[in-house]
Amino acid sequence: MHGPAVVTWLLAALTATSGTYCLSRLRGPSCERPGPGARRGVLSHESAAAEALMGLGMAAMAVTGGVVPPAVWAWVFGLPGTWFLLAALAPRPAAERSPAHQPVLPYGALPPTILPSTALGSAGPGRPLPHAAGPHSPAPHSPAGRAHRLHHAIGALAMTYMAVAMAGSPVHGHHQAGGLPLVTGGLLLYFGGYTLWAGSRLLGTPGGVLHTGSAGLPQACRLTMGIGMFAMLLTL
Repeated sequence: MHGPAVVTWLLAALTATSGTYCLSRLRGPSCERPGPGARRGVLSHESAAAEALMGLGMAAMAVTGGVVPPAVWAWVFGLPGTWFLLAALAPRPAAERSPAHQPVLPYGALPPTILPSTALGSAGPGRPLPHAAGPHSPAPHSPAGRAHRLHHAIGALAMTYMAVAMAGSPVHGHHQAGGLPLVTGGLLLYFGGYTLWAGSRLLGTPGGVLHTGSAGLPQACRLTMGIGMFAMLLTL
């Protein structure tokens, strides 16, 4: 990565911290949803794994510079990027489109989020209700789930693009711009907009409440990695 050494090390520290936290989320409750909500848990697991790869990979790529061959980084990010792209564009399985595939909701087919308090007694205190996957865990083939996977694909393929651009740029002498200006500009616009969106999500909610504590950590990590991607693209 071209630029001042202090900026490089700060970027590496931020992205490594974010990647380590995302790695710890792989053992979190949002990634372990047995039963009917397992498909949504799989998407949470995919997101945590992708964000851990991006954070730790950006840190390693920024620090090692030209020590590791760019072809290695192209494979490291290109394979998962291709998988996420194919998963985002894959058609919905026929079994999920079938009405017979839909689970039967208890208590007269009422969603658990609107069950009256008198109906919760049979579940017992402290017991989770069926299908309580939460509003922030979209199904993999829903529009929100496809958008999650497409964002991870863009991030991983952008890292692959930067690795290929590094391979074509001179190692010694005056630094010249690498990559294609149109592609680099498009990625800068995307990650710049994503950073602003993630920052707005972190700073407040519709009720004006600031995200604090562990509730805002995942969004803060996404904001950090968006800034890291934007900064690395600026060096091309």
